[in-house]
Amino acid sequence: EAVCKACIEIKVPTLTHYEESDYNEMCPQYGHAIGHAVEHLSWHDGREPMLHGEAVAIGMVVSAEVAFLMGLCDEQCVREHYEFVKATGLPAFVPASMTVEDILYKMSFDKHHVKKPTMGLPARMGTFAKNGDSFSFEVNEETIAEALQANMSKRPETVPTIRAAANADAAAIAAACDACAGQRMMSVDKLAPWATRSRGGVQYPCLCCAP
Repeated sequence: EAVCKACIEIKVPTLTHYEESDYNEMCPQYGHAIGHAVEHLSWHDGREPMLHGEAVAIGMVVSAEVAFLMGLCDEQCVREHYEFVKATGLPAFVPASMTVEDILYKMSFDKHHVKKPTMGLPARMGTFAKNGDSFSFEVNEETIAEALQANMSKRPETVPTIRAAANADAAAIAAACDACAGQRMMSVDKLAPWATRSRGGVQYPCLCCAP
């Protein structure tokens, strides 16, 4: 009950002036156009099932790749997406079990897909790009395909599982944190309960490290 109330308190203010702009639609849906496709695919054909937030994290990173290809953001914005997603222990790369064609096909069922996939895109970290009076962009499938390929090309060669890779990234960042020297580490169950089941005592970056 407390969680539901907290979610409502966070969500309701974002609906202010909802009818005046599509910002409040595009912002909460950031990363979802690609993330929904990745999430759906993960639950089929013997792949490793993903949580909604894990798939959306991948979707956000790929969305940054899209924005860069469209000239809406710079390389630093893309780089920060990868860094921040990894720092939270979430996956940043499309699983090797998925193809560009698989994802593009599933995206055609997204609620924002009319003639083309439609999504919000970043101008820089924390700021959405504007498209005239709108915050939504119709994106050619060719651009999304290129963005997915860019993400896949950065994927480590050996990634045993999505969660194991995310845990390893987070642990490495935590170990290298000069700001806290490991003194204020949060246990994994505070940031990602699923990791407690998959990795036992692994610790994630402390709050001073997290974006």
